[in-house]
Amino acid sequence: MSDEHKIIGELETMLSAAKAARKDVVSRMRRNKELYDGKILKPFNLPKYKTRIEPAIVNATITNLFSILTDRRAKIDIMPKRSDQIESAKNAQEVMDFLYSDKKLDKAISAMKFDGILYGNGYIKIAINNDEIEFVNPSPFGVYFDPLATSVETAKCVTFVTAVYVQDVKDMYGIDVKPEGKIDEQSSFIKEDYSVTDRVTEKTLKNLTPLEETSPDSMYRGGQTLLKESWYYKDGVLKLATWSGNKLIQYEDAPYPFIPLVTFINDSTGHSIYGIGEPAKIESMVIGASIALSQSMDNMILHSNPAMVMSKSLAKAQGNRPGDKPGQVFYIDNPGQTIQRLPAGAPSNGNFTMAQMLIDLADKTSSIHEVSRGIVSGSITAGKAIQALQEASSQVARQKERAIGNDALV
Repeated sequence: MSDEHKIIGELETMLSAAKAARKDVVSRMRRNKELYDGKILKPFNLPKYKTRIEPAIVNATITNLFSILTDRRAKIDIMPKRSDQIESAKNAQEVMDFLYSDKKLDKAISAMKFDGILYGNGYIKIAINNDEIEFVNPSPFGVYFDPLATSVETAKCVTFVTAVYVQDVKDMYGIDVKPEGKIDEQSSFIKEDYSVTDRVTEKTLKNLTPLEETSPDSMYRGGQTLLKESWYYKDGVLKLATWSGNKLIQYEDAPYPFIPLVTFINDSTGHSIYGIGEPAKIESMVIGASIALSQSMDNMILHSNPAMVMSKSLAKAQGNRPGDKPGQVFYIDNPGQTIQRLPAGAPSNGNFTMAQMLIDLADKTSSIHEVSRGIVSGSITAGKAIQALQEASSQVARQKERAIGNDALV
């Protein structure tokens, strides 16, 4: 075995261990994205509601939390500790201001916060290309940590996996690699075509790879492949390796003494590198509200279009089939024939009360109080009181913001 194949084998072994360690996390992230997209009842084998109501509670929660976390522009103030550091601190501050304005660091931080709220983890990867610094937001689906990592600082290996076109690899590195098929593992999934009675599990997910050769987009720009970049410690030295397929693109000592990654862990426990997305906390309440509203609406439709009882001979007559439109005319052959209308019971008022209670509970669980959305009780009119209420209602969100990092460097 050549040294190149041996190195790639070691790298793939580390990547496989990282994939196995976060297997359940990926299922949760994909479900969070479903809830955010409004597909609340997708993984359930429920009755076929005539009117399916899936309120965008998760979308509204994420949007409100994100607006609270980004209403103040991200900024780092560099403070001198001694008098002889004043000039160097000024120069460093100018550099930081340049990064925020010209290099769009503030946008990268905002994107990291959004991913963290939705998926549980958000990332900023720092890179220097052609002596220019860049801030990239890698997909949470494409960042892998070693199984025992609890933070970026304690990680022994971090691997970035990105789906690219074969032609892009050749243009960037001058290396020919084979296509690996349509890479769905890094971003999406397709559910097996059978019913499930509980929420999605790994057994119901299927990655479409490799891609069938008959697909019209299978050879676009030479097909798709995975570009993998690993930062890991070997014999106490931080290494950087990049490979695709069975081709080793680079293998060298890392250009920096640290792994260039910043992460926002939502509701970090300190015992895991992976956080908890906001949709996971309110999923049960959202599903309950969706079922209650859908069932209530079906009851209202049934009340307006009740069931009919008639003889088989009358049912066979053209035009006597009950439809959805109220006020339908039914035809009989003689006065002795009857058509009986079975009125539906009135919808329970408790359904709407339960739905409203579940929606309110979801708001409280996610700390998105109505005051933080600008809704204030009519009995409160003083500006200072309203401001105090709004600040108090945002305490949980502010705690998330403080968890991202310090606002000042000494």
